[in-house]
Amino acid sequence: MKKFLTEVLRWFVASPERKPAKPLQPRTIPLRRREQHALSLLLSVLCASWSPGAPAPRRSFQIPAGDAAVTLKRFSDQSGEQIIFPVDLVRGVRTNAVEGAMSAREALDRLVANTGLVVIVDVRTGAITVSRPGKTLPEGPPRAAPRATVNPPAPPAISAPMKSRTLLSAVAGWLAVSFPPPVEGAQAAATDPEIIQLSPFNVTSAKDTGYTAANSLAGGRLTSPLQEMPSSVSVLTREFLDDIAATDLLTAANYFPNAVSGNPASMNDYAVSLRGFPSGFLYRNFFISYVNPDSYVTERLDSARGPNALVFGDTKAGGTLNLSTKQAKFRNFAQLSYRFNSEGGFGRTTGDANLKLSDKVAVRAGVLYQDENDWVDFTYIRRQGAYATTTWVPFRNTTVRLEAERYRQNQSSPWLGSVLRDNLGLWDGVTGYTAANQTIVTGSGTSRVGANYKVFMPGTGLNVVDWTGWGQTAGTGYQLDTYRPAHLPSTVPTLPYRGYNIRLGDGNDVEMNYRTAALFVEQKVGDRLFLEVAGNFARQKREQYQLAAEGVSIDVNRNLPSGATNPNFGRRYTETGQFSFTTQQNTLYEARATAAYLTRLGTWSEHRLLLGTGYRRDAYRDYTKQVMLDVPGARFQNPFANPNALRLRIYEQYRGIEQQLPTGVKQGLWNFFPGEDKDLYSGQFAASSKWFDDRRLVTLLGVRHDKLRKKATVARVDPVTGEFVEYLERYIGPAAPGLSGAGSLQEFKPVITRTAGAVYKLVNWLSPYAAYSEGYDTSNVGFLLDPVTGIPNAPLPAKESKGQEFGVKFTLLENRLAGSIGWYRNEQTNDNNTGVTFPRNEINALWNVVDNVATSPRQIPTGPAEVIDYQGTGIELELTANLTRHWRAMFNLSFPDTERQGGYNRTIEYYNRNRPEWQRTLDTLVATNDARATTFRNNLQAIDSRIASVANGLPLSGTLKYTANLFTSYEFATGALRGLRVGGGANLRGDRYLTYQQRIANDPRSFQRLDTRGYAIFSFTAGYRTKVWERPVNFQLNVENLFDEQFKRYTAFNTVTTSTGEVVFNGNNYGLQAPRRFILSADVRF
Repeated sequence: MKKFLTEVLRWFVASPERKPAKPLQPRTIPLRRREQHALSLLLSVLCASWSPGAPAPRRSFQIPAGDAAVTLKRFSDQSGEQIIFPVDLVRGVRTNAVEGAMSAREALDRLVANTGLVVIVDVRTGAITVSRPGKTLPEGPPRAAPRATVNPPAPPAISAPMKSRTLLSAVAGWLAVSFPPPVEGAQAAATDPEIIQLSPFNVTSAKDTGYTAANSLAGGRLTSPLQEMPSSVSVLTREFLDDIAATDLLTAANYFPNAVSGNPASMNDYAVSLRGFPSGFLYRNFFISYVNPDSYVTERLDSARGPNALVFGDTKAGGTLNLSTKQAKFRNFAQLSYRFNSEGGFGRTTGDANLKLSDKVAVRAGVLYQDENDWVDFTYIRRQGAYATTTWVPFRNTTVRLEAERYRQNQSSPWLGSVLRDNLGLWDGVTGYTAANQTIVTGSGTSRVGANYKVFMPGTGLNVVDWTGWGQTAGTGYQLDTYRPAHLPSTVPTLPYRGYNIRLGDGNDVEMNYRTAALFVEQKVGDRLFLEVAGNFARQKREQYQLAAEGVSIDVNRNLPSGATNPNFGRRYTETGQFSFTTQQNTLYEARATAAYLTRLGTWSEHRLLLGTGYRRDAYRDYTKQVMLDVPGARFQNPFANPNALRLRIYEQYRGIEQQLPTGVKQGLWNFFPGEDKDLYSGQFAASSKWFDDRRLVTLLGVRHDKLRKKATVARVDPVTGEFVEYLERYIGPAAPGLSGAGSLQEFKPVITRTAGAVYKLVNWLSPYAAYSEGYDTSNVGFLLDPVTGIPNAPLPAKESKGQEFGVKFTLLENRLAGSIGWYRNEQTNDNNTGVTFPRNEINALWNVVDNVATSPRQIPTGPAEVIDYQGTGIELELTANLTRHWRAMFNLSFPDTERQGGYNRTIEYYNRNRPEWQRTLDTLVATNDARATTFRNNLQAIDSRIASVANGLPLSGTLKYTANLFTSYEFATGALRGLRVGGGANLRGDRYLTYQQRIANDPRSFQRLDTRGYAIFSFTAGYRTKVWERPVNFQLNVENLFDEQFKRYTAFNTVTTSTGEVVFNGNNYGLQAPRRFILSADVRF
């Protein structure tokens, strides 16, 4: 058995035998005479650093004996030199150990002495090439990428007698010696040569190999190797995104360490929680973004955990995500892809084409069309997009990049308005009503409909019906599933299947329109100064047409209000509370200017200094389109208080009907929440340094200054109709005639945030690190509750955060595996993402019963905001590996812990003022055997529990016991299975804390911690690369939720009294795990 396992492992790891390839042919690049003279002069100067008369600085080397493919890379890292060597030629040659202080050339000569390798210095360019005489590159099967180099090339080198010619001379030497022939198929992107300008402001995915990324900007705004960053930064590469069939941020982010993607909500489909904290921001090329990006425009995703104001500005304690978009390359390629999933719909197709127009101009464009069904009835996602980008190099040291995108998404989400609740289970199955305001039959499980109850019922031909005073059924309010838990009453109905729903069809969605354009200009001045100027415009507009209709009732009215027989008597239906549509819009204008200067202090340190400034305008607008009866005197106002407002009812036999409007109505914009403009002015300074002769110590120091001005704009309304007319963007002062609310200007106190960190290379494979960082967040939108009136009217304070972390970074298996393990502690103040839903609906329901009206004037008109303070600690382990040329793997494991440290003060004061009156009402309902007592008690207990759940010392709602992710993929390179690849992964989550909740009313001893159980979701992938009509084609199958797990992710509990009198908790709000899904895709490359 041992021998068998050894042979299997050797078969996986060993390189396959290959046929000899044709010798590489030189390629000549024509230059104009003027360029030839300039290049010759420059190369002559650069070659001087390798001439015998040039002084050669001494460096400390520590290179153990080993395979040349690894040791030559270590030599490059330790010497700062960039050398050229064909990996496949030198692999297998064992080089000598080199230790001590010496010049780079002396170290290189010792390294290759008596090995059969030779060092060639081009006399014209000074380029260094290590070769193996008499050998040529083997010809082998296509592969996804060359052998991994986990430690990436160093950032731009500082000018020195020995290093000043490294980049240009290496490129020139390579071009002068050889140029590889074109590579077809999926490997072209990985193997085609491309001149890459080493800018400190830009990270190119050309250096990423497999699942392992080389560099990132997310650690300190200067491109740095991940192993030299004193912070927790993770990258999902393009190859990884393709392997998991990710279509957007939310589907990919679950694989980040210590991350949990949120469920797409009506106005937020980009929320990702990091380290157990409320979700932070998303950035696009380090500009803030409010859009869940589609993968058709994505090159890679970075996760920077912990506060990081130095890089991003706006950041929370948990961290930030950044999307790097695709860039135009100086080579020609194209790709056309199509996928289809088992839920149905047209599918998804994307196109990506890159064209090199000249040596100075390249363009790239992409398109997207997607129309796929989701797993719940009448849910879907539809996307259309197009992007274009260009790279222009007008001068040798100047690069200009321009990109733009238009994107539209219509999503009818399974997570919004798609659950069904019991609003009929208490009905006796007999009682019905023939007229309005009839006496309600006691104990029948029915009640009277409130005032102003006008309902549009599509499909019935009845248009709008006024059901005021008629009967309706009552239920337990429990969420329905295909089975009934034993502790629930037997009258609670069940669903025929999990994806069953009673809702509208096409048009019942959230529509998002997005457009953006960005410009980046980079300039190199001399050898040491780099400049960048960049600007971005983005506008996203979301319109919520998806109406939430959850309660399932039965029509118990035998007649219509007109006196005619009701054709829908006894039929089930769902109904919305209002017939209105919300619109939110963000318009962003952002600019930054940055300078980076490279310098050194003697031979014992080198430094990269960054100085930057930035400005951002974030204009937020929020209004509601209301549908109401077009009658004399009708006025647009709060839909809950508008006597002419409409509801929408969908009978079961008409489920899936297209959204439509009734006749005799009018639409208009009604605004309650004022608009808001935020101006953020920022400045930053950072110093990234390497110390000592061997550059073992890397440090990062930074400081950032932010000044926020926030102005709440006001809405002008029509004095007769109440319809929103326009925002007055510059009005400041008290309310004036015709204005809704008062304008206000808030000048926030300037905030200074600091960053410090260090990485020390103990040995070549092990580097401890430590870091401290601070963050600042401008996202507080909304108002705190007035504890006396119940009206939200107090502006929110700014948020601040700080964090510390310690750990080690390491590389193993000759740099084929890279990883880190660290401990962190983060703190956040004044966060309005409390993790606890404000109990507005429950409070308003209580006031309706207390005041015995359909709509109490004491209702809270809009959801108020609240703020809390909290901290979190945890441990994170991350591994990425390219174990062989064809075997990729990634793994991460995290143990987050969070704790509340104060807040919710205004809500608690409001609660203490009104709790006694609510209790008196409940006592009266119970004493009179009122049918409303159960619902009233449940709402009151929900309020009690949410107040209790914000006590100091408790975890944040949603905190997981652990998170773990694994994914691996292997491709066969030889034999009958050549081109076949298989892989799979798993997302594992520990128990999720929800709340501390009271089981028995008025009994403090009955509070209990409530969690939703953890889960494990497995995936599988298989693919095959081949050629069709000489075109590389890739087929891929992905299976999500491989074992078809069907569990519930609870978000809230209530209590149930069983038939034996026992009070137990019941999971009443939950999301259902999506069932197994098959995705088949194919792409062809040109």
